[in-house]
Amino acid sequence: MFNDSRITFLVFLTVAYPAWARGGTPPAWLPPLAAFAVLLLFMTWANFRVRPVPAAPRPAKDQVLYGWAVLLMLAAVQWLNAGRYPVPGSSGQWAYTLPPVPFLPGAVTPEDGRMVLIWFLAAAAVILAVRYGPARPDLLKRLAWLIPVNAHLLVAIGLVQRAFDAQSVYGLIPMEGPFFAAFGYVNHAGTFFMVLFFWTAGWALYYRQRRRPKAALAWALLLVPCLVAVHATSCRAAILMIWITVVAALLVWVVRQSFRMTAKKRGLALVLTIILLASVWVGAVGPDAGPATRAAQSAKTWLAAADGTLAGQWTDRAWQVKSAWRIFLDYPLLGAGGNSYQYFAPLYIKPGEAPRRHLPGRAFVHNDPVQFLSEFGLAGAGCMIAVLAGLFAPIVRQRKKVPLFLSVPLIGVFFAGLHSLIDLPFRCPAVLVFVAVIPALAGRYAVLQAESIPPVHH
Repeated sequence: MFNDSRITFLVFLTVAYPAWARGGTPPAWLPPLAAFAVLLLFMTWANFRVRPVPAAPRPAKDQVLYGWAVLLMLAAVQWLNAGRYPVPGSSGQWAYTLPPVPFLPGAVTPEDGRMVLIWFLAAAAVILAVRYGPARPDLLKRLAWLIPVNAHLLVAIGLVQRAFDAQSVYGLIPMEGPFFAAFGYVNHAGTFFMVLFFWTAGWALYYRQRRRPKAALAWALLLVPCLVAVHATSCRAAILMIWITVVAALLVWVVRQSFRMTAKKRGLALVLTIILLASVWVGAVGPDAGPATRAAQSAKTWLAAADGTLAGQWTDRAWQVKSAWRIFLDYPLLGAGGNSYQYFAPLYIKPGEAPRRHLPGRAFVHNDPVQFLSEFGLAGAGCMIAVLAGLFAPIVRQRKKVPLFLSVPLIGVFFAGLHSLIDLPFRCPAVLVFVAVIPALAGRYAVLQAESIPPVHH
């Protein structure tokens, strides 16, 4: 009914759109994303219904399908049953009313419930369309090429805006606080472009492996503006994750090469490595770090938050996680409702525990798994675990069939997961779908390669 090319293009639109639309975080920008997701799910279902899709999972046994179905139902119920209002409590402290249907979960406001539902709908649509859609490795490869190319256009726009000290996105949307490219929260941008860095490296290594030096060089050169973009976001976690990986990869390469060298060359390589590492260190934290580092931040500023010290930030993280955990204990099965933490947190903070809670950015836990647990409970957590396990199972089973342009970006996916333990990258639809599509593509591509499915054109 719908050919593979159209489904592939719609997957691309669903992944690309939120990155250009302020990261997808403003609710006013979400209706097109919802439309893309619904259309994508319909096209995938219609296509699967009228003809067999080679190497697709069996729906009756697909835990990814069931996990998303139950999670979307839970989010939909929370949206439809939204409407909780602050009232004075019996102990003198205010509280929230029960949802309209008391025995069902409900978000505090319909807007919050609808927003989170659209986030999940987009991620589910992208993953399921890849799993049940194109059975052609060439289309999946093209999709895995187009998505990072689109992201690099955002890198270019972000760097141009930064060079001209722009105060608005695209020169059209005024921004009050720090932003980069189209992202209103720089740490969202940091995670997004950190994952892009690894995806770019994957393509460079793939083309090098395929002995296509010009293509490999082109992608390797794209690593430079990508790295500059990550630094421009000032996202400490993303910067550290990239440099730790780069230095570790360099050391591994030097060690491997040293076994092939003469003693004299081995000594020279060691000296050059020490000089390089020392240069990186001095350039980052030295007393006179030079214009590049001064333009980014001094070491002291880099280790300090905009509103206090790094130690102060960790203190904030502690009470945010504790309060979210207390919310979960009161709503253990189905959660308190999508995006409800910002409303319930004041009720679960002990006196004197959070003196800095009035500062900006305290409306979220800065720990995505714990906030998700508090808002969707054990039912939601079980669904998400089922989805993740089902996504990564084929990658593990067919790991030798995963090409470099999809295996290397999995490092970025792993780091994004780590970052979510101290921040909120997955509360940005652009980051969520960008990260979600990578393991979906990797697993599907590997299965098709393992089963040697010949291209079937529709």
